[in-house]
Amino acid sequence: MLSKNNNYGRLMRSKSKQDHFSLRKLSVGVVSVVIGTTLYLGGVNSSVLADTNSSDNVTAETNSEAPTDGKTAVLPKVASDNDNNEAVAVKVNSNQEVNNETAKVKNANQKQEDTDKVENSSTNENVAENSSDSKKATSNSDVRVIKNDVTTDKKEVKNSEMVDNSKDMNTTTAEIHSLGVKVVGAQALEESKAETGDSSLSTGMTEDEMEKLFNSKNDYFNYSNVAEKLPHKITRTIIIHKPSGDVTVKQSAEVNSLFNIDESQITGGTTIYTYQFGIVTTVENNSKLTSQLVYQKNISLKSIDNSNNVAFASEADKEAYNKFMEFAQNPDIKVTLPAIDQSQLEVSGYSYTVSPANSNLGDWTFDSLNANSVEIEVNYKKVATNTVTYKFEDPFGNQVGTPVSVSGEDGSNQSVNLTLPDGYQLASGSLPTSVTIPDSDKTISIPVKHQLTINLSGESTIDYASYDWQNLFNTKELPASAYTPQFNDANARVQLSNGDVTYNENRNVGTYTVSLTEKGLNDIKEHLGDNFIYPDLKDVTSDAHLIINKGHKEIDLMGGDTKVFDNTSTLPDQGTFYSGLGLGDDDQGKISIYNSDGTLKTIQLTPNDVEFWLSGKKVTKDQAKSVGTYDLRLTDAFIQKVKDADGNNGNNYEWTYGPEYETAQYKIYQATGKAKLSGDNSKLYDGKAVTTAEVNKDGKITIDLTLPVYKQADEPGDEPQLLRTVDLGKYTLQDGDYTWANGTAPTKGGIYTINLNKDKILAHLQDRLVDLAGRGTDPDDSTKPLSNVTITADDMDGQATFTINTTVTYQFVDDDNNGSAVGKPVVATGLNGKSQLVHLTVPEGYALVAGQTLPATANFGDTNSTVDIHLKHATKTVDKNNVPDGYTKDDFAKEIKRSITAKEPTGDVDLSQTTELTRTGTYDEVTKKVVSYDNWTTGSFDEVTAPAVAGYTPSQASVAAVTGVTTDYVDPRVVITYVPNDQTGKISYIDVNTNTEVGTTPLTGKTNSEVTINPSAPTGWKIVDGQSIPKTEKATPTGIATVTVKVEHNTTTVQPTDPKTPSDKLPDNPDKTYPDGVGEKDLNKTIVRKITVVKPDGTKESHDQSVKLTRTATVDEVTGEVTKYSNWTTSQFNEYDAPVVPGYTPSQAKVDGVKVTADSSFTPVEITYTPNAQKTTVTYIDKDGNPITNTGDAAASDNTADGSDTSADSEKDERKVIYYVTDKVQQGQYIKLFKEQNMQAVILDHNIDTSFITQLEQRNEKYKFMRIDADVTESLKDETSAEDLKAETDALTEVFKKALNNDKLTVKVEKLKNENISSIITLSEEGRRMQDMMKMYAMNGMGGMDMNMFAADQTLTLNANNELVKYIFEHKDSENVPMFCEQLYDLAVLSNHPLSVDEMTKFVERSNKIMMLLAK
Repeated sequence: MLSKNNNYGRLMRSKSKQDHFSLRKLSVGVVSVVIGTTLYLGGVNSSVLADTNSSDNVTAETNSEAPTDGKTAVLPKVASDNDNNEAVAVKVNSNQEVNNETAKVKNANQKQEDTDKVENSSTNENVAENSSDSKKATSNSDVRVIKNDVTTDKKEVKNSEMVDNSKDMNTTTAEIHSLGVKVVGAQALEESKAETGDSSLSTGMTEDEMEKLFNSKNDYFNYSNVAEKLPHKITRTIIIHKPSGDVTVKQSAEVNSLFNIDESQITGGTTIYTYQFGIVTTVENNSKLTSQLVYQKNISLKSIDNSNNVAFASEADKEAYNKFMEFAQNPDIKVTLPAIDQSQLEVSGYSYTVSPANSNLGDWTFDSLNANSVEIEVNYKKVATNTVTYKFEDPFGNQVGTPVSVSGEDGSNQSVNLTLPDGYQLASGSLPTSVTIPDSDKTISIPVKHQLTINLSGESTIDYASYDWQNLFNTKELPASAYTPQFNDANARVQLSNGDVTYNENRNVGTYTVSLTEKGLNDIKEHLGDNFIYPDLKDVTSDAHLIINKGHKEIDLMGGDTKVFDNTSTLPDQGTFYSGLGLGDDDQGKISIYNSDGTLKTIQLTPNDVEFWLSGKKVTKDQAKSVGTYDLRLTDAFIQKVKDADGNNGNNYEWTYGPEYETAQYKIYQATGKAKLSGDNSKLYDGKAVTTAEVNKDGKITIDLTLPVYKQADEPGDEPQLLRTVDLGKYTLQDGDYTWANGTAPTKGGIYTINLNKDKILAHLQDRLVDLAGRGTDPDDSTKPLSNVTITADDMDGQATFTINTTVTYQFVDDDNNGSAVGKPVVATGLNGKSQLVHLTVPEGYALVAGQTLPATANFGDTNSTVDIHLKHATKTVDKNNVPDGYTKDDFAKEIKRSITAKEPTGDVDLSQTTELTRTGTYDEVTKKVVSYDNWTTGSFDEVTAPAVAGYTPSQASVAAVTGVTTDYVDPRVVITYVPNDQTGKISYIDVNTNTEVGTTPLTGKTNSEVTINPSAPTGWKIVDGQSIPKTEKATPTGIATVTVKVEHNTTTVQPTDPKTPSDKLPDNPDKTYPDGVGEKDLNKTIVRKITVVKPDGTKESHDQSVKLTRTATVDEVTGEVTKYSNWTTSQFNEYDAPVVPGYTPSQAKVDGVKVTADSSFTPVEITYTPNAQKTTVTYIDKDGNPITNTGDAAASDNTADGSDTSADSEKDERKVIYYVTDKVQQGQYIKLFKEQNMQAVILDHNIDTSFITQLEQRNEKYKFMRIDADVTESLKDETSAEDLKAETDALTEVFKKALNNDKLTVKVEKLKNENISSIITLSEEGRRMQDMMKMYAMNGMGGMDMNMFAADQTLTLNANNELVKYIFEHKDSENVPMFCEQLYDLAVLSNHPLSVDEMTKFVERSNKIMMLLAK
């Protein structure tokens, strides 16, 4: 079916011939014009372009490479030698749809087997045969079809590449209709237009007239006399007669025309048809075709008044059509054939000539309608050659390496490519790079020098610490006689001398590499002369060695010392004991070892280096003090210290020890002690003989055992010198050890002498010495024990005394108590016949009786005696100041009290009075009792006056005086009370602004009472907030303090819901009324936004929005004036969505919501509607009119008008992604990220790869290609959820959009594994491919389109793990954050593509600012 207004569709259906859906090749002679027709099939645009060659037949080929994104289709490049070829691209406008209901395409006389050869694809098309012509297209010419899912915009196709793909692509055959072409000038064109009544083109046309129009215009190409006026097809043929056989190179050029029905659309019931006319030049070079669109015009026709009449849409369309026809009949077009590649002409050993001589083999530019074809021949001639031979020769006349020969024609200049033999260098100059061939063969010698290699060999051996070793250290020179240099040239021989070799100067035992010194290398150079190239010293190798063997060292400990036991561990002579010990073959008390640094180190023997051993057991030095023989040994630590002295942990020596290295001995001999009796003791006479226990009592009589220590005599016969005496201990006498000088033990008082019984005590003393000094072993026989100290009778001496004392006892007796003893007796002790003074004191409380005296001297006899002294009791007077024990002061004094209390308000005051009554008594100092008392005294009380208290009155003024107070007086306990007085004060209200009193409140209360403060502001006033007003105030004796309260004018707020008039009274000051300015209009305001919707039928609907804004007013209740207004409230106009009208698009889909303030003013909004383009269904039919059902992939599933697959919306894309790189430098950051995660991407950096991957995607449905910067893959991110980063995403999106002033920017926040990357720009794959195609269109001359329309969708991804991104999130309000955002964005862009000039300028300026921030 056809829509009622589809006039053109009716016209096409009513025509018996489907002319405008065929391919036409118009040929006259060798000039061909190709008309390509655009087929509008159900919204699918297929452009057919015809490529031509020398054949008149055309084969139409279906391009299976149709994009599925609904935006762009690109013809793939075919690999060729010409890298400048570009693909043909078609711009897609998804907003347009085709209005044709059905386009029936017939394919007649085409064999089914041909159809079977066609590979099914998503873009398979059927190209129709013109029913008016039975000719069939059977040639190899390539007709290429570009299919888009939606219709195209008006476009230009320039610099297109026409490439023969017949060998690679599937083809189907289309019939070509041949027509004639007439070429005339502009004047002839005007005449022809006049003859044909061309002016009718500007009026309406019926279907018949439309048919006539196209037939008549086609007549321009059908004049029978134009064949003789058209030129040949221009061809340049080069026949190359190479010695190996002929080669032919052909080039040709011609001009073609292009005709497309570009689009149709319905506007206001009128159908518009757009036609595209173009002129294309085609160049064939080595069977490769290149086409260029050099002229284009678009012409529009329209239906008239919804009828079948059709006219030019405008005068401009008519003029454009005429200009195209004028240009087509007499085009001024230049065509260039490319230069012949010289590599195709050159043959080694031959020269060539060109015939004709002036033939042009370079770029040939000509007028294709006026030039003639040419044929050029290339002939060759063999050239005679001579040879120059180069050989390398060393200084000894030996040939080195392989000779190099260069041949060429006599006198010709030939290039020379020489390479020095390995290991050789030129003796001088440089290698020749070219040579003029002489008239005969020639040999040239090139002097070279051998690159000498030197290896040092040999070996020498020395012992550590030997003379040779010491000489090596002292001279610092290794003898060279054992070492020989070896060379890689037999002509080199050298004998080394001292100083020519060295090693690393390590003197430790070991094997060391010996190397050549700088002197050694110079000696070799001097000896061998200038015949070699010498290596640097660092390049001289060596397998020569110096071996240092271990030295020998023996350690022995020899010698010893002796002493006599002295009960200490002190050695005989601390200064010489150790130094006197021998150590091997070295000096006594020390040993010397050579260190690896060459120094001789001496280790002195110290006390800590020697161990003492007794009977095979190690003892400490302090334990070595008993008699015996002690073996002396070196400690392991000393031996290790000796070893360590060699600087190599003892490894530089072979250490040996004497067979008896512990033979040094230390002997201690038995000493002789001394015994001496001394001391004195005593006892009181008891009539018994003195016992041994009484002699030894308290240890006062003892025998001291000592050990004299002597210095050994310097010479035999000299008396030893006593150094000191050692106190060994004491011996207590036993029965039989002593004798009394008087013969028997004494019993009477007196002094007696004790002497030693030496014969009896000797054994006892020897045993005691063993206890005190111990025993050891016999120094001469270690099996025999021996005491350390012995004694003889001659070593005993001394005597002791013992005294027996007698006593005189004095006893006090109480005659008042029947002569009883008083106190303890006083005893005086002394010797018989002696006297002594005694000091006696009468006992306390007693007195001597009459006639009794105290003795002063005691006289002693040989026995004890007693004396009595008689006493009586003593007495004294006692009172309150001398109270005896057992009594109190109250027994001698009484305090009489009169209590008086004044109860003042601040507390009780004690006014009490006291008076004291006393008496005395008589006291026995022995019995400690008062035996009698005297009478009591009397007392009195003075008058007492009541204390005065401010603000109070006492209950009585005073208390009277009292006399004659006795012990019987009773306390009256007087109490004086107080009554508070009345006090007054006020509350003062002070104006906070003028500091004047504006009112008071009186205060009353009793003294010291709390008065409640209840302030009440005067009428119209209010108490100022924030001040501290006491709750109470205390009444003082002088009154109540004034309380100051600050007040200010009270105000009342008038709400917009309750406006007031001047007749209304103020609430807190009824004496005043409200002022003007608080009425309804003063506090309320209505804001309106007018929205008008104009429906397609012209009716208007009002959808106005209004909000009410309010404010409040503040009125001073003292002055009655308005003091201020509040800010107007704000509101919001909600977003308004335009009503949906089926088949129409509103001029704006919505009116944005907006904030409304009191100052807001809104321009009225009017929404109108534009009709939408409608879609249609295309049915494919075969030649018999039967619908065609496609099989396989070529029968694309039903696609929507916008090119999207509706089924795909609900299905997840399961294709495997292959990432690719187009620019390794520009996409370096993304490559680095992939490498860090061990991900792979293929490099597709050739300009044909974009089309190539599209073809691969079509043929391999399981894969899709994405450029490496199209998205941030999951492999580059840490695992996290969108919810975890929601806060960062929301905040950073707002910050970056605001900073970049780009609301359309998509911002994502991810946690990338590489925390050093702050931001990345990604471009959607589909958007970028569209952008790339549009850039290619622009390059091909299809101007007039806005490239921004196809800008790839950008996504800015921020790395939440990056410290700078974290800083921006945490300091969103920082003044530098916008600058940081711009910098991060530009850095991300730089990793994707270069910045523009303006962008780069801003980037540099911003970078300088950031560096200045860091510099501060």
